[in-house]
Amino acid sequence: MADTPGPLSSPYGCFVRVYWLILGNALIAFSALFIFMKREGILSPVNLVFWSGVIAVIIFRLIDIQYFAGTTSKGEPANMAVFRKYAMTVVVICALLWGATHTLVYLTSVR
Repeated sequence: MADTPGPLSSPYGCFVRVYWLILGNALIAFSALFIFMKREGILSPVNLVFWSGVIAVIIFRLIDIQYFAGTTSKGEPANMAVFRKYAMTVVVICALLWGATHTLVYLTSVR
């Protein structure tokens, strides 16, 4: 009987899971912090890093679900409905974070 490999049964599955859970979100958070601390404008390269991180965590979550039997927080098999909800949540939260960061940059630089 051929079982679908679990997310932690291979090094690739483990990396994919760790990336979308921790590393990708850390990249997004540190990019937002860097935008604020360095007073970066909207068209700066750091914004490209920020949004690339957002796209990457979404893609890695999709890979986790499709190829490594990704699960929900309750341990149930994840499906495309779970993925769509995750992707929408990530985009909305990151858009709010990005907007708030640039608003803070603007408000703290106005004298």
